[in-house]
Amino acid sequence: MKKLIIVMAVVALTAANASAAFTETFSVDSASQTAVSSSVLANGVQYLIEVSGTWEYWNRTDDKAIADAEWWSDHADNWAWKEHFKSHDPDRHDLQFTVGGETVDWLGTTDGVNFSEHTYSPSHVYQLTVTGAGSALDFLIYDSKYSDNNGSVQVTISEIPEPATMCLLALGGLLIRKRRQPK
Repeated sequence: MKKLIIVMAVVALTAANASAAFTETFSVDSASQTAVSSSVLANGVQYLIEVSGTWEYWNRTDDKAIADAEWWSDHADNWAWKEHFKSHDPDRHDLQFTVGGETVDWLGTTDGVNFSEHTYSPSHVYQLTVTGAGSALDFLIYDSKYSDNNGSVQVTISEIPEPATMCLLALGGLLIRKRRQPK
């Protein structure tokens, strides 16, 4: 009985830590040349970054074009979605959604469950896994012309629980279930 109480206490503390895992949400404005910084991400901890939404990058009365974190579309190609090209040439409308000043390959999804590189996401939701380095990350929509942009994207950063934490939670659940079963 004492062993069960000790295990349950450890599981309860682990569950409390897991539920208190870091999560942060903020917006990145497409018309701003100023990066938005996250909170400091703990060194060595894995985080899932999810970005969602679209913005207009050619916002004119008679003509508009839209982009998301990984793809862009305009009327010239009958609104076919094309993957962003990886360049920081100031003479090009790069439209990259950068993390820490770097272009990244965001993972897209067609079914909302499975994410992979070079995949257009009709829901405009993309993911990236990073390891914290004890510093904040900067997020910016890179464009050579910000004055015709309109809209923003949402960024959510969530700590990914360690496998040991998940194992302890599962073990605790099994012990509680076993304890409640009639003998």
